[in-house]
Amino acid sequence: MKCPRCKHENRLGAKFCEECAAPLVRRCTNCRAQLSPTAKCCSECAHPAGQAIPLTSQRFSAPESYTPKYLAERIRNSKAALEGERKQVTVLFADPVTTDTDYHPLLLAYLGEAHLLAGRLDDALAVARRALDLAHRQKERGNEAWALRLLGEIALHPNHPDLATAEAHFGAAMALASELGMRPLVAHCYLGLGKLHGRTGDRAKAGDNLSTGATMYREMDMRFWLEQAEADLRALA
Repeated sequence: MKCPRCKHENRLGAKFCEECAAPLVRRCTNCRAQLSPTAKCCSECAHPAGQAIPLTSQRFSAPESYTPKYLAERIRNSKAALEGERKQVTVLFADPVTTDTDYHPLLLAYLGEAHLLAGRLDDALAVARRALDLAHRQKERGNEAWALRLLGEIALHPNHPDLATAEAHFGAAMALASELGMRPLVAHCYLGLGKLHGRTGDRAKAGDNLSTGATMYREMDMRFWLEQAEADLRALA
């Protein structure tokens, strides 16, 4: 099963891409119910399933495909004033007018991560909490796990570290991801915990977590993340 986002070839029946962790399930374009790979009609609303496309290609392809026209125009008008690629990515998703119901929780998590990468910790925290609350209300446990992992990364940020909170979020995300079979997310949690224990000076725990994460990345051929885990392991030596 090829991932619509990164084109990685996954095993048949996989729910998430082994390379970029994007969801691979099909959704009904009418009611958003999950469809089986062979469904011809939606079992919830009877909408023709032939029109359904993978969730990633609907909601996570190019931001321009789902950005409101008025917001896209605002972005184009202000693009020249933006500084740096991260700010461009962040503002493309940001829209203070829309409500949580206009978003998918995982999209909110991506927005929160963009804020985190740009160093906007307050914005990242606010969006991550919205993503967690929305995923919980919609009973989307997989996306709840992604939001928890993002909260862990925010609490781990060196500008305002809260290591106890980070460990709690990583632990909760890992427990939920393990239950749901979300191996890429489990590996990300091991990586986060490895970095956390490295900062507390517990080299043994840091090495164990980083080694486990690196092994999982290697098994899933997630080379970008494997390089990060191996770099952190070398820093411990």
